[in-house]
Amino acid sequence: TLHHPATSAHCHVPAAKLPPGAIAAIFGSDRSGRSLLLRCLAGISNTEHGMTEVGGLDAYRASLAGHGRFVGYAGPIEVFHAALHENVDLGRSDVGQSRVREVLVQVGLWDDVLRLPDGLKSQLQTNGAPLTVSQRSQLIIAQAMAGRPRLLLLDGVLDILPTAILDQLWPALTAADAPWTLIVATNHRSIAARCPIRIDLEEQA
Repeated sequence: TLHHPATSAHCHVPAAKLPPGAIAAIFGSDRSGRSLLLRCLAGISNTEHGMTEVGGLDAYRASLAGHGRFVGYAGPIEVFHAALHENVDLGRSDVGQSRVREVLVQVGLWDDVLRLPDGLKSQLQTNGAPLTVSQRSQLIIAQAMAGRPRLLLLDGVLDILPTAILDQLWPALTAADAPWTLIVATNHRSIAARCPIRIDLEEQA
């Protein structure tokens, strides 16, 4: 649920309420505003005016609920120096190897993982190496999906993906039995067009 959040000094978002299971795109000329809005919903940043709520809770409180089980956020790509599977499960006891494999298949990364010498145990560097930029984006999306959150926020990460990979991933993101409400911040009109709901953020002088 969004209640009149001001996402930047030059941008205002009209009040909006998204029902559970909605699929929405945040689109428009204000790139920083789009990202800030999703970070507010993820409880990472605060709005200057208004408020953001998720499931009736303040977004920050919601972000603390269940270590990624309430809100899953995939934003600017951050990979830490650890095994690949650890970058997906994040030490969550309820995200076992079968769930890690499931989400890696859904994001189209599983075959690439099998080609790595150590598979799921392959060590990743903080810059994501040896993964490509696209593969790092897929990994971060898998990480956000793995906890089956009630709200899934994708902050520009779909824009990095080739169309073929996006086409493979999209059915998993938007499946009728998916547990989440999906909000996608994107700079691509074609991605926004995939979403039944579109909220435009236009930068204002």
